[in-house]
Amino acid sequence: MNNIIELAKLLEQAATALRGVAVEMKKIPSTKGTLNDLPGYKQSSVRLRKALHRKEIRDIEQLYHMTADDLLEVKNFGYSSLTELRELLNQNGIYLKGEKKHEDLAT
Repeated sequence: MNNIIELAKLLEQAATALRGVAVEMKKIPSTKGTLNDLPGYKQSSVRLRKALHRKEIRDIEQLYHMTADDLLEVKNFGYSSLTELRELLNQNGIYLKGEKKHEDLAT
C-alpha cells in the first residue's frame, strides 16, 4: 500500500514538472510559418508588405536570417519600414539577425 502511495506521489511530481516544461516551450517564439501567420502583419503598411513581397520574402524564417542592412537594400524599404518591421517582429519575440536575443531563439 505504501508503494502505491509513493508511486502516486512520484507520478504527480512528474506531471507537475511536465506541465512546467510545456509552459516554457510555449514561451519560445517560433520562426516557422508565413508572414501572414504573424500576428499584426496583415495590419502593417502596404509599403512594407509590398517591399517584402517584391523581394519574395514570405516566411518568418527568411526574415530571421536577414540583417537590417539586407532589408534596407530592398527597393522601397527604408528606415520607416525597418522600424515598423522591427516593432512587429519584436512584439512576437522575434529579432533580425545580429540583433538583441537573436541567438536565444530556436531555428
